[in-house]
Amino acid sequence: MSNSNVQYHNSIKAQIKTFKLSGERIELGERAYSLTSGFIADMSNWKVSLIKDSTLANISIFQGVSKDSLVIELEHSDKYVTADHLRDVYAVVITENQLEYVVVKSWYQKGGMELDTFTLPTTSSFGYFSATTCLNILLACKISIKASTKINEQKKQAILKLIEVDHAFVLGFIQRIPASPHEKQAQWLHYEIQRMTAALYTNSRYYWSLLVDHKPSDYDLQALNR
Repeated sequence: MSNSNVQYHNSIKAQIKTFKLSGERIELGERAYSLTSGFIADMSNWKVSLIKDSTLANISIFQGVSKDSLVIELEHSDKYVTADHLRDVYAVVITENQLEYVVVKSWYQKGGMELDTFTLPTTSSFGYFSATTCLNILLACKISIKASTKINEQKKQAILKLIEVDHAFVLGFIQRIPASPHEKQAQWLHYEIQRMTAALYTNSRYYWSLLVDHKPSDYDLQALNR
């Protein structure tokens, strides 16, 4: 899909049609369904705050960033937060220099932390997390683009539409996957998920790249919280 208000860009659906399959031998098993494992968010699951007011505020590596830095945090049932212990906290962090996805596996105030960061405009993987993570983060990107004060309104609406179309296409695919696929379905799913995942990451990088020149002050905080 292309639009005169954005650089040449293909929707995930269009990329799926032209994707060249690899010649790898089909391996059946749980790994074939990695796109669909894990929590699938909607817009209401993402909450925006200044970093000083966020769950990440007490983590030492974030205490040196600008107080205006923004956090778009995912609310989900496995998140555990107390005054001295965090577990399974997932958030997009927007600082003066970075657009990052932060995964706090665990943090203890008395010492000890397990944390991963991924640079959103360039990442091709979220480690051991499924591609559903990338799908969820598209919604955080949508929130960010909607709140941008640097992207003109016409271009902004065009980009938001592209994100909506991509998200709906992937979500629709997930919703149609049978609970117990037979062998032929499993073979088809292996290739379709391979293609879907590649296109999802390609477009995620594109959307986030539109925000690389943004600083926290380039977002309308009221729009972020709508």
